[in-house]
Amino acid sequence: MRILLLADRSFASRERRLLHRVEVGLIDDGVRVVRAIPDTLLYTQTDSITPLIAYPEKVSPLLPRLRTSQLLRALSELDPPLAGPDEQPIDIIHAWGDRAWDLAVDTAEATNASLAFEVWSAGCIHHTHRIERRAEAATPTPLQGVWIAPNRAIARALETEDLRWPIHTAPWGIHADPRPRPPHPADQPLAVSLLASGRNAHATQTVLTALNTIIREGVELLIFLDAAAVDHRHSVWKHAARLELLPHLSVIADMESRRDLILRTDLLILPEARAEVRSILLDAMGASVAIACLTDPFVEATALPGIASLAGEPTVAGWTNALRPLLTDPDLRSQQVRAAREAVESSRPVHRQVEQLLKAYRSLADQPPLAFPNAPAS
Repeated sequence: MRILLLADRSFASRERRLLHRVEVGLIDDGVRVVRAIPDTLLYTQTDSITPLIAYPEKVSPLLPRLRTSQLLRALSELDPPLAGPDEQPIDIIHAWGDRAWDLAVDTAEATNASLAFEVWSAGCIHHTHRIERRAEAATPTPLQGVWIAPNRAIARALETEDLRWPIHTAPWGIHADPRPRPPHPADQPLAVSLLASGRNAHATQTVLTALNTIIREGVELLIFLDAAAVDHRHSVWKHAARLELLPHLSVIADMESRRDLILRTDLLILPEARAEVRSILLDAMGASVAIACLTDPFVEATALPGIASLAGEPTVAGWTNALRPLLTDPDLRSQQVRAAREAVESSRPVHRQVEQLLKAYRSLADQPPLAFPNAPAS
């Protein structure tokens, strides 16, 4: 079996570790794997253990198939080749990140490959019907595909969409740190990671105000803020300055992509409920980092008791009430991180994700082409 893992820029950057874990697991099962990413990231992903190829991230609207042709050329130039001269170069294209979905369809149409789409957010779900209609319009025959959900919450949401392709659940897996984290020194400030998207300045400002309240009560904190929160939202920086928080604040670029810092802090705060699954939450659970967030219907960890401290409402009072016990009670913090770690160790091993992916891939080999109704692609 030959699999192309095709990722868009955002997914390839922030979920590099996830893709690496999937690659290792698939290779262990005898699958030939190639990773395809935008050319702007080619020299940043040195951890790939599989052939790494690039497609142009930006192309002229006058050349809509340029990305596809360059991706096909890169596949054909692999040494050793993936296939013989009379064989299709790839069996399945697994698209990660919805900005790569159309490229996946174009490439599948050119290679007669089957398709798998990772549906990791509410935003992805909005594109599913359009992608199925595009698959119907493929020539000479409609394309086969499956939808893959990273947890049961998203799988249930997909099941309500009346989609034609099968839905498979392959929960994202991690490797939990086998070494227990030593107790935090009582004379050292606690380190807090604040991972913001930059799309909701008010949410970030609210959490900063809550943290400032706790600092004024005598708790020493070092706050590492995702640069995305201030790159296009100067109001966040101005708000921190008004609170006189700047001495406690460090701004870190690409914090989620370069997550080693997050995994060494004591607390990870997610100020927004984005309706997105992101592996940083699982990695933090496996690294004994405490978590504070809002309830998110697509993030199962927020529904498990004792795993995260939940802000009852996205207000200063709501966040202060959620954060204060976590930052002032070491026993409570230890209890939470232990419960979170045990949860991912038991329910999110990497091998289980790989097993479910292989099950989805193999189902495509047995799946007859769907008889789509004649509806225009859009």
